[in-house]
This record gives sequence, structure tokens and C-alpha cells, in this order.
Amino acid sequence: FAGNKPIMAVDLDGLEPAELIDGNGHLTKPIIALLNTAFDFSESTLSATIWREGGVPPGKGAITLDDIVHYCHEDAKNGSILSWIPWIAHEQTHRDEAGNLGSLSQSIWYVNYGIGWLSVLNYKNNPAEVRAYDNEDIARNDLPLYDIALILRSNSSEKVKTLKLASIGYNFKLRQLNKEKAKWEKLNDGSKTISTPDGSEYTSNKISEINGEIRSTEQKLKKNDKDLNNAEGQENQAKQNENTQNHTRPK
Repeated sequence: FAGNKPIMAVDLDGLEPAELIDGNGHLTKPIIALLNTAFDFSESTLSATIWREGGVPPGKGAITLDDIVHYCHEDAKNGSILSWIPWIAHEQTHRDEAGNLGSLSQSIWYVNYGIGWLSVLNYKNNPAEVRAYDNEDIARNDLPLYDIALILRSNSSEKVKTLKLASIGYNFKLRQLNKEKAKWEKLNDGSKTISTPDGSEYTSNKISEINGEIRSTEQKLKKNDKDLNNAEGQENQAKQNENTQNHTRPK
């Protein structure tokens, strides 16, 4: 069982914005790219998740059961596209940790979720919910939600939208990694070095690990931006060709 507090999220055309969730209840390619690059959620769990209205009492927001996120109509009927992204980040944290239906990891996750709840007897203090709320807050406070909304609402192709949101996700991840690196560097001054039981300098190893992630993310961002430039160039050329044909067409 996993749930979150009520959110206010509605689109003019329905409860869930079509730019985020398609007619079959699956996340769209652009939002999958954003969450994959920003939070390292696996594409497999993102693609397999189904968002479905119903089965949740008012005041409970959403519940993740197996591969399905059930959400309450009453809790979702007011709001904007901006409030959906943090909500999705919350529930997809559960989905990413649990894995897809039928996997051993999913069974283990639900057992640990129950153990976590019993250990604190409090929903929000359950370790699984703490992690999910952390990602929800990060998405709400650190992601450029208005820029994301503008891209999703634009007339660009799905490919261009996907690459643009991937770029936002990679840049977001780099900012988070550099913040994490700065925290560890403060500890690595000699007197505050944290050591593991075998005597190795954990802080130095952690900084090296983060540096490796930064380099890898920078390389992925560079390739993504190159693909984005090519895709935008092709899209602009297609629009120019269409305009030329319209101007030269006999009236």
C-alpha cells in the first residue's frame, strides 16, 4: 500500500493532463524522459505504470498497487498541470523502488513497506513515504515547472518535447549532484573524515563516485543536446517547406 496526500490537478480536457498521461493511462514519452533523467527512475517502471481514476476515498489522493496508481476523482478535480508533476514523482518513487508486477523486488518492497509502517506506526514517517515525499518536494521546488509546462503545451513534435525535457532533467540532475558533492567536500577536511569499519576514507570515495556520475551525466547531456539541435533543425526545415508550398500553391 502506498498513498499520498490530496493534490489539486486537473486539465481542461479531463482529470489528467493529456501532455502527461495518454488515453490509456500511461505516462507520455516527454514526461518519462524528464523523470528518467532527473530522478533515475527506470524507463521500464515508468512505461509500465498505469494511472487510473477511482478506487481511492476522498482525502487519500492516490494509492500505488502493483503497476497501477489509483487516484481519487474528488482530490484531482481542481488544479493545474504544474501540480501533477510533483505528484507523479511521488508515486513513481514507489513504482521505481518496487519494480514491475511479478518481480521478486515488488514482493520484497511491499513487505518492507509494511515493516516500515509497523516500526513507526505513522504514514508519513514510513521510510518509503519519506523518500517519496522528498522527491515530491524536490520536484515541486527545484524543477522549472513553468518551463516544463510551456514545452509540453507547445506545438513542437513529441520528439523535440522529449529531448527538451531530457535536457532539463540532465541539468537538474547535475545541480543535485554538485550540491551533494559540496556537502561531502565539507566533511573531507581531514578532521571530519568519515571512515568505514575497514578504515577506508568513505568521504573521499563518495566524492570520487559523485564525480564519476557528474562526468557520465555531462556526456549524456551533450549527446542529448546534439540530438535536440538536429531534431529542431529538421522540424524547422519541415515548417519552412510547408510554408513555401502554401505560398506557391495556385489560388
